[in-house]
Amino acid sequence: MKTLLITLATLFTFFGHTSGISGQNNPGTTITADSLQHFTITGIITDKLSLQPLVHAHIAVFDEHRRVLLTGALSDYDGNFRVDVVSDESVYLRLSSVGYETHWMMVHTKTTHLQTIQLLPADLLGADVLVQAEAIPVLSTSDRIRYYPSARQLEISASALEVLRFLPGVQLSLFQDITLDGNSDVLILVDGKQRDKQFLQQLPPSQIERIELLPVPPPGFESSGGGAIHVVLRAVPDYYLGVRAHAEIPARINEQFLFPNASVLYSRPTFTLQSGYSGERTRFKISDKQRYTDMQTGTSQLTQQDLIQQGYMHRFTSGLGFQAGSSSHIDLYGWVTTYGQEHNGSAVMLRDDHSNVESVRSETDRNRAGFLSAHYRYEAAPRSLTAALSHYEMQTNADIAFEGIGLYAKINPKERVSTVRAEIHEKELIPADVRYGISWQHTQRGTDSFVDSLSEQTSALYIRLARKIGSIDLQGSLRGEYNSLGGWYVLPTLMAHHRFGNQKTTVRFHYRTTVIHPGIFQRYQQSMWGDPLHVSVGNQALRASLQRDLVAELSHNTGSGSLSVRYTLAYNHDPMQQRIERISQESFLSSWYNARYSWGHRVRMTGMLAFSSSAGVQMWVEPGTVQFADAELRWFISGGGSMYWRTGERLTLAVMVNHEGHRIGEERRNYSGTLYFANANIFITEAVSASLVSGIPFSGGFLYDGFRAGYNDLEVHSTGRIRLSMVPVWATITMEINRGGGTVSRRDLSKDQPQPSRRTRRVF
Repeated sequence: MKTLLITLATLFTFFGHTSGISGQNNPGTTITADSLQHFTITGIITDKLSLQPLVHAHIAVFDEHRRVLLTGALSDYDGNFRVDVVSDESVYLRLSSVGYETHWMMVHTKTTHLQTIQLLPADLLGADVLVQAEAIPVLSTSDRIRYYPSARQLEISASALEVLRFLPGVQLSLFQDITLDGNSDVLILVDGKQRDKQFLQQLPPSQIERIELLPVPPPGFESSGGGAIHVVLRAVPDYYLGVRAHAEIPARINEQFLFPNASVLYSRPTFTLQSGYSGERTRFKISDKQRYTDMQTGTSQLTQQDLIQQGYMHRFTSGLGFQAGSSSHIDLYGWVTTYGQEHNGSAVMLRDDHSNVESVRSETDRNRAGFLSAHYRYEAAPRSLTAALSHYEMQTNADIAFEGIGLYAKINPKERVSTVRAEIHEKELIPADVRYGISWQHTQRGTDSFVDSLSEQTSALYIRLARKIGSIDLQGSLRGEYNSLGGWYVLPTLMAHHRFGNQKTTVRFHYRTTVIHPGIFQRYQQSMWGDPLHVSVGNQALRASLQRDLVAELSHNTGSGSLSVRYTLAYNHDPMQQRIERISQESFLSSWYNARYSWGHRVRMTGMLAFSSSAGVQMWVEPGTVQFADAELRWFISGGGSMYWRTGERLTLAVMVNHEGHRIGEERRNYSGTLYFANANIFITEAVSASLVSGIPFSGGFLYDGFRAGYNDLEVHSTGRIRLSMVPVWATITMEINRGGGTVSRRDLSKDQPQPSRRTRRVF
């Protein structure tokens, strides 16, 4: 009966009083009265914890005794509402939204100003039916799509990095590598500051407020072929101490995908201090085949390797945030990595005459890297200034040898990258939101086997304008970039987002031009001495490529889910491809070159639905094609889905499926194939949780770094397959302890109760 009454009241408010619905963009809540006591109430309704607008919240106006319903309205997509009232007395507003506590407030006809109204999340449980749905899980604007992870998704994720598995279009491999819409060149931002996946590994999921996917990176960062993932954190209270540690426990010695991490966060009113560790320990089997085919004679030569690949990595991070006055904030952040990796196994070379040559392959790889950055922000409304500088340095020493056949290679690449950025944000300079700035980057690459090194500078000026006109969001940016090796590039971006009358259906368009510069291994020649198959690789004359993308997306949002369809057309001028040429009967040259063009078409369909606060599901699929100049048409399909639900007080179950199509020829992939994860998470104590994870790769393995290349009468096809048992299983354990005001623990998330929050400042 209680459930029925709640449902009837909701429907009555929704259908019986929609005539008063309208929306305006107002900075706060105001009341304007006239002499006839006809007055209009306008305001904004937001979530008290996240401060995000509430869509289609109910505003019911009652008389002063809260008995007679006078009129009503609904909030629009930005949380704005407007309701016209005729009354000689004070009135009561009843503000409610599915999944939030009902809020009553008295409004006097002579009142001139009220604060923005904030609602607290709450569960509405009936005797036998759950009628509460979660808040809007996804909101889109002209330049990004905002996802609000549910409490269940945060609860079963060991780190902020694992939360990305629940986002449509984001792939996270067994190696924790991130791809966005099939592109591995992804910019990672945390509260507007550039970070990386190791930072997300140390970040507790409970700190996440929302995650934004940007198909076009902000114009202040170096243009690339990928998009950006922006993680927005909850506010850090005045006093906070958080300690967390995470570790995996493998079930098989030859199947290890371990990423232990630990972090400490200490916060006071004027500063925050963060320190952490992230590591990697991998061990798995690889079956790699490379076949060289003579297209004229039909003969082929096959190289096959069966390896046990193993590696490890250690990274230590530290950061300091300092509040220098009421308007200035300074962040210092850095990390240092000592990395070692060894490969051992057997190699078999099969020639045309079927004479096999067996040898033992060994590889020793020692990498060292470091990063240091400083970020300054000054804000004095309506203007703000942001400045950042960073320095990155990496050096690798790799030795590869095939004992028994006399093959040996020594590769020692090194890289230094220094970056400076400055940006001014003007909110009231003209009738538009304006951002403009400059950036400069110096990159030096080389190898110890060459005396000289490759040095390049990239300077850029950019401006971005954003304007909202009614239900239309417009945004445009222009980046002028000069590269010392490639010359001038003009990179425009245009974006538009329109909300239809019901505010639930939106359409979004964007057009962008990006420049992709060659990498160190594409530029530099490398030799494997004595190897008849690889004489050298690289091309210092390689040009950068320009890529143009046109995207159209139609989406529909409800109170508990969303459905969207996106079409992407990509044209690449001078794409960088790998070519194999015959030098002699037994020698070949592998090099990178600029093809004339390539066309790509992709269609992505995404659906999300939250059944309740304890269960949800999402699915997505993306088929596409790639057509290169004078080459065959190749197609691929990617997709995946996830489902999560809570059973009992402490146990949460989840299933995640992720398939990445093998985009041969477009770029070398970290992996492709189908990955399946089943996760059972249980809270042992208030601060300790454990999970049992099962990953079942399709057919017991998946492709790894496969590619296809050829030229004229020769074709080379390389495929690698990581071989795992049908049911690899490992366990995880996570400990998280919080102290201080406004803390949000993992146990708090599992209760789905209103969480205290003091919005003072953000961390890093």
